Amino acid sequence: MLRFIAILLTCLFPAAAFSQEHPSDLMKEPWIKAKWTQAIKGASFKKWDQWIPGLGGVGSAPVVMRDASGKSWTVAELCQPHDCGDNKLVVIIDRQSRGIWGMQLTVNPVTRRYFGGPDGDMKALLEAALKGSLANVGARGPATVTPPDASAAQNGPTHGDSDEAVLTAQPGAATSR
Repeated sequence: MLRFIAILLTCLFPAAAFSQEHPSDLMKEPWIKAKWTQAIKGASFKKWDQWIPGLGGVGSAPVVMRDASGKSWTVAELCQPHDCGDNKLVVIIDRQSRGIWGMQLTVNPVTRRYFGGPDGDMKALLEAALKGSLANVGARGPATVTPPDASAAQNGPTHGDSDEAVLTAQPGAATSR
């Protein structure tokens, strides 16, 4: 009987059967794996950053977020195992244009390292995603957004209660590693 119910639920809710439970599940999609591999090409990772290439750090299920213009983005937040407070990664995917960008944020000292060659607008979107809200960030083309504020580096990621969240940009200085 339980098997029948499981099969019935899978048929009724197929999206749930294939949902991504962890950011590393994104790597199961061949185009995302290829784009992320391309985005991090040439980057060197210290031993404590080895979780970044496979998106294998501590993280929760990727979510779909909408910016102020209504554009949808897939957002994944991760952090270094046993050091979430100091070493975070946010990845943004544009499924329409098949673009992928990431930002690693370390707190001590505050540094940012970008992946995928984001322009200034995308950097602002990455900052906003890390803060947990894209609501005040608008997109025109790949990503045109309002700039983030300096408090972005001080606050950790937040998570919405639903599968679809809204993000807000906070201005901040872009410091690269």
